[in-house]
Amino acid sequence: MRKEKLFHLLVLLGFTLLSMTISAQTDSRDVYGWLRYDDYNQDEYGICKFKTDAANDIQPVWPYDQARVACAGAFAEGFYYVYLYETDGYNATPYSFNRIDLSTGESTQVADYRGMPFLFQDMTYDYSTQTMYAIGYDESVYTTLLLKVNLTTGETTIAGEIGESKYVALACSYEGQLYAIDVDYGDLWSIDKFTGAATDIGYTGERVSEDLQSMEFDHETNTLYWAGYNFWGTIDTSTGAAEGISKLGNYAQVVGLYIPFKKTNPNAPAEISDLQITPGANGELSAELSWTNPSLTFGGNKLTNLTKIEIYRNEQLVHEITNPTIGEKSNWQDTGIQ
Repeated sequence: MRKEKLFHLLVLLGFTLLSMTISAQTDSRDVYGWLRYDDYNQDEYGICKFKTDAANDIQPVWPYDQARVACAGAFAEGFYYVYLYETDGYNATPYSFNRIDLSTGESTQVADYRGMPFLFQDMTYDYSTQTMYAIGYDESVYTTLLLKVNLTTGETTIAGEIGESKYVALACSYEGQLYAIDVDYGDLWSIDKFTGAATDIGYTGERVSEDLQSMEFDHETNTLYWAGYNFWGTIDTSTGAAEGISKLGNYAQVVGLYIPFKKTNPNAPAEISDLQITPGANGELSAELSWTNPSLTFGGNKLTNLTKIEIYRNEQLVHEITNPTIGEKSNWQDTGIQ
């Protein structure tokens, strides 16, 4: 019986690493989140998935106990993190900060949040500083707080006070700029992550409720998406104006948005071309790989330096080619398949 193996190539320019797996780019992107409520999915709350261009079609991925619901979540460092609270249908009580493996649904408690003075309204991860941020409205001081969350311990520290208004959605650009939406005016605000100071950008044009909701960037296109009150769409970060794409499920509430992405250095080598994989004859466990080395950068400029090509099989490095020739055809035969 022939065993199928997955190959991909990595090309290195200096210290820039680029996966050479070829994939088509489309306008439709996967979105993960935590489904808290939906008129048509009342038995399958928990981690869900939908497309950026069809948020009305929400599919369950990993259902969870409806007695413990997420109020906020975000993806960081390979895992999906959520703040869970307990509910009897009327009252919400802080419960736990958990780390979830999206590939298996396995959930691990990071911290016991019983006794936490408030729920998070939203969470977001800052890739520029490797910091998880959250916002929470502290009713004892009538202030929305900007918090830092330690992913190892779940401990929170106050980064700053945003203001007396209640803010219900938080997102961070890849470059490290925080944005939030307030309930009082329905405006988009930029948030200083060091002080919490808020600067008004402009009116979203959409109804904003106090229901839990979320924002997240597609970091590949730098597009800000918002799962609001029966609303799914984008927000212009320069004006604050929101543009609807579709309804969000059936009057659904989704928190903890995550849009998988790949970020590429424009000076890194572009993708290889003409990749062909020819299996060994008569069931022999071998494969002949051939391809053309890149001659341009991802930014479209002429490539001037190509230091290494690495070939991986099932995520394991199996061969390395040093100082390959730019734009030249290359090949390699893998005879170590088991």
